Amino acid sequence: MRRQRGVALITVLLVVAIVTVVCAGLIGRQQVSIRSIGNQMQARQAWQYALGGEALARTLLRRDLEDEGGAGAPAEDDAEDDEAADEEAGGGLGSGTGTGSETDAEQDPGATAPADASTGANGAAADAAVATAGEDGEDGAAAVRVDHLGEDWAQPIAAFELDDGSLHVRIEDLAGRFNLNSLVQNQQANDAAIEQFQRLLLGLDIEAPYAERLVDWMDVDQTTTGENGAEDSAYGLLDPPYRTAGRRLYDISELRLLLGMSERDFQRLAPHVTALPADVALNVNTVGAQVLASLDESLTLAAARAAVNNRKEGGYKDVAGFLAQPALAGTELEGTPLAVESQFFQATSEVSLGDRRLVLVSQLKREADGEVRVIYRDLGQRPTAPTPTANEGE
Repeated sequence: MRRQRGVALITVLLVVAIVTVVCAGLIGRQQVSIRSIGNQMQARQAWQYALGGEALARTLLRRDLEDEGGAGAPAEDDAEDDEAADEEAGGGLGSGTGTGSETDAEQDPGATAPADASTGANGAAADAAVATAGEDGEDGAAAVRVDHLGEDWAQPIAAFELDDGSLHVRIEDLAGRFNLNSLVQNQQANDAAIEQFQRLLLGLDIEAPYAERLVDWMDVDQTTTGENGAEDSAYGLLDPPYRTAGRRLYDISELRLLLGMSERDFQRLAPHVTALPADVALNVNTVGAQVLASLDESLTLAAARAAVNNRKEGGYKDVAGFLAQPALAGTELEGTPLAVESQFFQATSEVSLGDRRLVLVSQLKREADGEVRVIYRDLGQRPTAPTPTANEGE
């Protein structure tokens, strides 16, 4: 009888132990499930906050054009765009954890340059700017469109406090940077742009021959540019091997694929370059000193900084006024299209929510009718501090 009692006690203890282990496992799984759902909710919340930052940037850019007397986009169009962005949020969130860029719509390679674009020496640039201004002000009815760093969109935006974090939004003018796609136009190397890019590289203490290699990366032939170019034969020797693109750039991150491109060189170059349609002109009202100094071999960085710091508070109404500065006297800007307005902008929305950080970089295009389209969204950027403005002389 005592022996049977012992067996029963052992059985009860064994059952209790098994039930305890099972319950502990269930509780552990439940905690993991709760944490996973919480992370997903936080990720979706951060994504929606980032879209809100993008919407704010689009509103500021559209309002800027309306304040200048330009045509505003219909409210219905903006509502449709916002609805499309919300619908895309579900799919975009999943891919947002990667390091690539999310393309909503390709940039229009045939987009026309801003109306003030000019080429040739200072005199030719001034004449073209004045002539264009006359066209824009047809019958005196249309105001001259000007984009400069004194406008609302270019001002620092105060952080928005959230329940458990904050939202930082900043807008940058991409037309104030060197356009990498200007190196190849109509499948032909643009010698003036190549020389400018080489000067920009040297100004940033980058000695690698990236100008020639980038031309070879974008052109369709297999003939190397200069002594330091690189076509498919050079990239085929890498591990893993790959081929050149044979097309224009759509994002500056493609520079990382160039032969010999180091992380140091990329980080130094990235704030000064962009990838826009090849004929987009450089905005003299927002260009930084480093890019401005690359326009001409005789233009020093000190002179470029002086020209940037002496810009009018309300921006220049035409290119001729900017070129008339004493700091730019004797400068020959051959083959460089210039303008006083911009179409392409970059909005960066950085969300801090609990222990989660999300950065949404949106490239925006403002059409002539005021509509602001999202060209693409990039969720692969690391959180960064705000970049210095062009007025700080870089």
